[in-house]
Amino acid sequence: MPRGIVNRANICFLSSVLQVLLYCQPFVDILNVVGTRNSGAKGSPAESKLLDACVDIYKKFDRETFEAEGKVNQKGKMSQLQSDIKQKLPIIASTADAINPDEFYSTLAAIPKFKDLKWGHQEDAEEFLTHLLDQLHEEFISSIDSLAGNEVQNLLQSINDEELKIFLVRNLSRYNKAEFIRNASSELKYLMDKYDTITENNEEDGNGWHEVSGSSKKGKKTKSAAKRTVEMEPTPISCLFSGQFRSVLDIPNNKESQSITLDPFQTIQLDISDKSINDLETAFKKFSEFEFLPFKSSSGSDVEAKKQTFIDRLPQVLLIQLKRFQFINNTDKNNSMVNYNAYNGRIEKIRKKIKYEHELVIPMESISSASLQSVEERKYTLTGVIYHHGLSSDGGHYTADVYHKEVDKWYRIDDVCIIELEKADVLKGGEEGADSRTAYILMYQKSYLHVTFLIDDKRK
Repeated sequence: MPRGIVNRANICFLSSVLQVLLYCQPFVDILNVVGTRNSGAKGSPAESKLLDACVDIYKKFDRETFEAEGKVNQKGKMSQLQSDIKQKLPIIASTADAINPDEFYSTLAAIPKFKDLKWGHQEDAEEFLTHLLDQLHEEFISSIDSLAGNEVQNLLQSINDEELKIFLVRNLSRYNKAEFIRNASSELKYLMDKYDTITENNEEDGNGWHEVSGSSKKGKKTKSAAKRTVEMEPTPISCLFSGQFRSVLDIPNNKESQSITLDPFQTIQLDISDKSINDLETAFKKFSEFEFLPFKSSSGSDVEAKKQTFIDRLPQVLLIQLKRFQFINNTDKNNSMVNYNAYNGRIEKIRKKIKYEHELVIPMESISSASLQSVEERKYTLTGVIYHHGLSSDGGHYTADVYHKEVDKWYRIDDVCIIELEKADVLKGGEEGADSRTAYILMYQKSYLHVTFLIDDKRK
């Protein structure tokens, strides 16, 4: 149920991120499973501090928890907030209904990844969101690595879906530091061999991106492309939020004429500084336009390489950051650029409106994989927007619009204040006039959520 979070010293960046994630149902499903596992546990293991803290704070948004807190007046009647929710009326939340985040913040500040957090100092919402998901991913990895062989085998035996079982077995070796791999039983080794477990040396197949070989004038085969893949171990977080970029670098007069790099991502950062960019579709197309880069070839000569970045795999939940802040260099009378770090350089906020809709179809110009050619594979629905208010990159204020699917309502959340929103109002930024509110982070979910198994980088 909708509840505000008390802003106790410039932590609106934190509360806006938590609110948007709260209305991401697949994410909450993960927390529900983890919460069941931790039910009745005394204390939290060191490797899952943030995960358990997320479970604890999200339990406070549960309707039963709210009612158990005694949010009733002396006459035994429901508070006005509860009454409005029952009747699906516009909501104005009070401080009394809001959640105190002090315990969550204290847990967060004790984790090394968040050591730079300073109480009372405004942080960047996108940076915090990225750190939050990274830490949750790492905690899942740590928990998986601690599993014993018999626990893994018990898990496999409990699965009736043969395809899911094969998927799990084939991916076990990705956790090469895990206890169940270092001390694998003969039975587990047999299963991994039987299903041809993925290893780092396995080649991709079936996706149209093999290593390419050409022929020299003498008829000898020569390798003309090199490929590097940055692997990410699968966890509930990576399977939900992570996609994959394919960066292609064409290098003239080089031993390997093309270099391909596959990199995971959790947020797509879209440059909106170009005057031609006024909507999401144009920003995505611009993202995948080629650029020329200075490069030293294998022969030692200086050449101009051409680089393009495409989306090779889309996540179930797509996070988009509109790059609102740019560094502006002052120029002298001859229009030559001064030192980048010169004291008279400045960071400016790009306040122009970037048009986005409730439905998003990623343009084909930004896609590399044949598996994403259908419109359905590229279609998303908007579920959350985080806004930045103000003109400074290290200050200002954050608020959020969130979609509550169960009641089919949009809410605007500003710390402890919650109001019901018309669907059309979600698409209106505050870019015009004196209002400095601008859409900063957009959360989209696949229009139809489905289980995606990743086996040898093939979609199943």
